[in-house]
Amino acid sequence: DTYINSTRNHPGGGHPAYGDLPPEYLPYLTAYGTGDDLELDFDYEAFAAMQSKQGRSGSEAQGVQASLSGVTTGYGYNYDERSHNSAGPFASPAAGAYARFSSPLMDSDTDGEPEDQHGVASEGGGCSDAEEEPQMIRLRKPRMTYSSAEHEALVRVAVDVNPWGAPYRQKGKAWQTVLETLQKQQKFLGASVGTIRNKMDAMIAWQADNNCAQGRIVNNLSDSTKHALAALLDRASELKAMAEHATEEEKAKAQKKAEDDRIGGEAIRSASLATFRKRKRGEDTDTESDTENRPPAQLPKQGRLAKSASSTTSSFEQRDTTQKLVKVIAAGQQRQEEFQKQVLTQMQVTNDRCLRVLENLATVVAQRLSHPDTAQ
Repeated sequence: DTYINSTRNHPGGGHPAYGDLPPEYLPYLTAYGTGDDLELDFDYEAFAAMQSKQGRSGSEAQGVQASLSGVTTGYGYNYDERSHNSAGPFASPAAGAYARFSSPLMDSDTDGEPEDQHGVASEGGGCSDAEEEPQMIRLRKPRMTYSSAEHEALVRVAVDVNPWGAPYRQKGKAWQTVLETLQKQQKFLGASVGTIRNKMDAMIAWQADNNCAQGRIVNNLSDSTKHALAALLDRASELKAMAEHATEEEKAKAQKKAEDDRIGGEAIRSASLATFRKRKRGEDTDTESDTENRPPAQLPKQGRLAKSASSTTSSFEQRDTTQKLVKVIAAGQQRQEEFQKQVLTQMQVTNDRCLRVLENLATVVAQRLSHPDTAQ
């Protein structure tokens, strides 16, 4: 109960990675930097002098090192002990001898998601009497891994939504749509928008150069996934390159076309699935070769209710599919009518020009016929 929560009273501003320390240690901790660049230095020399002035034993002062290493071990981080000498850190410490606690080191492929840490703190043991060199504690956040199927689904959805072609201030919303679509498919659960954007950039970079540092996440995927991703990544690269040189108006038109194509594709897939289900149900009811394949004379009450709910859901799906198809057809008809109007207008302009030319020609011919001498 003499321990305090370092997230509140920690001299580094409440950094949670260093665990709980006794309050008498805190005046001898110095913080450098903030956030992920936070570093702490512990002044062994001053702390040992304080312990000697209060008349405490050297072994009690030496327990600081074991306590600090035990705290970091208890939070599941890697502890890298460089060396020990026989005199101990408090017997005759060298000037400026510190134990440095570095902030968590992020791996280049790390997405930054936290992991569950269940390490048990090592109990403080004795130290040797020799002078000890500075210690370095390396803290590394865990790496979140995703399957080959998830990476393939990411590329497919990104090509379908085309977030690169989104208008100004709409790119974040488009990438959020990509993430929500993936999570509806139970993929990239717990990931952030930044995670999937970084992964797409890395895969596109790998498509351009298989040996680039960014693309090493693709090298860990299966060969079948790499073959499946090749054409999709080509298309993604084209969309990204087109978006970099397109105007805002062109981006809006491309986004509208992609949305119409996506809605039309979903409607066609839903209609095909509904037709397949009907056909399958018809085949099941027509098979009466023996008694086992015949449906029961009367379904139980619970079965009838389930069938009623299923048919209601199916009717709602069909209605929704029909409405989507009607909207797509109406949009196509509207575009067709606009095109026809443009063609008719152009034909009318051409016809008027021809009539004016013929009128001028007729006037010239009439003048020459009325004045033959002048014509000669």
